[in-house]
Amino acid sequence: MSKLYHSNIYFPKELVNQLPQNGSHLLTYSFHSKQIHVSRGGRVTQLPQMIDLTVATPIEIEVIEGKPYKVLYRLPFNGSEDICLAILLSRWFVKTFWFNDRNDNHLTLNPKKYQKGQ
Repeated sequence: MSKLYHSNIYFPKELVNQLPQNGSHLLTYSFHSKQIHVSRGGRVTQLPQMIDLTVATPIEIEVIEGKPYKVLYRLPFNGSEDICLAILLSRWFVKTFWFNDRNDNHLTLNPKKYQKGQ
């Protein structure tokens, strides 16, 4: 069974320390991600091919058997939006992505989905 953590609710330091901390990684995209790109009219001319962990912020971590499995990273995209990439860490595989307004305040965040602090 997996556990889900969100940076606005509870991010255990020992869990965050298990995440890759720096460097750039080549991304591959799921069929689903590519379909989203097409279904939105190709609004994005180029999806990021790499993720630079010095500018990406982990927002959500899914943990399986005590290890980070999937991480939602948020990073700047343009002057008004950020791109959120849900990435399987084992192969830097983007399951899905979406855009958030840079000033999004997460009013729709459902805290019941996430682990709470001890």
